[in-house]
Amino acid sequence: MEKFAKHDRIWVVGPLSPVKASDEERGGPSSIPQDEVIAWLDSCHVDKSVVYVGFGSQITLTKRQMEAVASALEREWVLVDEFGVAIRVCNGLRSIPDPVKLGQIFVESTRMARPERVRAMELQKTALEAINKGGSSYQALDQLVQQISCFDAKIIRSSM
Repeated sequence: MEKFAKHDRIWVVGPLSPVKASDEERGGPSSIPQDEVIAWLDSCHVDKSVVYVGFGSQITLTKRQMEAVASALEREWVLVDEFGVAIRVCNGLRSIPDPVKLGQIFVESTRMARPERVRAMELQKTALEAINKGGSSYQALDQLVQQISCFDAKIIRSSM
């Protein structure tokens, strides 16, 4: 990021949320009890048939906001072309995928050998490494806090 901005005052912080965070640490309780969600996810773990789509951790998007984000991702093919974790099912906003082909894609997408699944597991590993002590998110947040602390000290000294 620093390379693109041409200065070093950018801190790429995220992901941050620990895997086993409490309700308070996650920003509040869910409408579905966490133990029910975990039990359901655990039941899907064997075949790894769950696809997680996250639009944020600190806010709840309105329906219009979620549609705008989804539309932007769809138009730009970010998940397909850049991250390599999605499968293109049709071209263009107005096209409609063939239901038979779409069904086949759903079934095939749960197979462990799919390149998209392998890439998603690689990204999962990278994200988990980032939040651990010494990881990139951990370090970036620490550097940001240090920089902000310096600003506070300078402001206090200059006001005396």
